[in-house]
Amino acid sequence: MCEYIKWIFNPDNINTNIFTVISVVLSGLISWGISAIYFSRGNRNNLRASVLCPIRRLLENNPITNENYRKLAEYTKDYSMKYLKSREHPIVDELLSAYQEVCRYKYEYVCAESLQSYFNYKLKKNGIEPVVTLVHNDMPLYLAKKFNGFADRYVIDCFVKYSKTVFERYKDKITYWITINEINNMVTKDAWMR
Repeated sequence: MCEYIKWIFNPDNINTNIFTVISVVLSGLISWGISAIYFSRGNRNNLRASVLCPIRRLLENNPITNENYRKLAEYTKDYSMKYLKSREHPIVDELLSAYQEVCRYKYEYVCAESLQSYFNYKLKKNGIEPVVTLVHNDMPLYLAKKFNGFADRYVIDCFVKYSKTVFERYKDKITYWITINEINNMVTKDAWMR
């Protein structure tokens, strides 16, 4: 070992030894860089194969059900998900959230147009003029809990937007409107607790 150390620091071999050290370090760095590139590319391919392709197949070929939502959630828990780029994580999270929201609805609830045409048929058949109430103590729970209902300006703005949409859509079909049913019952939590 001592002979080896003497050989390294021998003034006759110093240029050769410096060149050797530089070439070893440089080849190590280049090898590490190439490995990192192929490792990253391989992981992205694994991500495509184990997560993104199954998600795509699930979205393209299957109905939207709670069962498929659970499958989608399982795909997003795969180890390969850590190889998503930072800008891709919010997209997958948003997809998962949107899919979950859609799973909560049933066709009968979403297909309001068919219900409206049925009601129009029945009402006309029986000579009944409909009176539509925009709010009948049925505020969405999210708005009631998060914003304390109509006590918050945001909810009022949402109600105005909702009302304009409904008025525009049914202006030719509905003559009589009631904005809020039993307005005297609409109190804030604080007023009710006193």
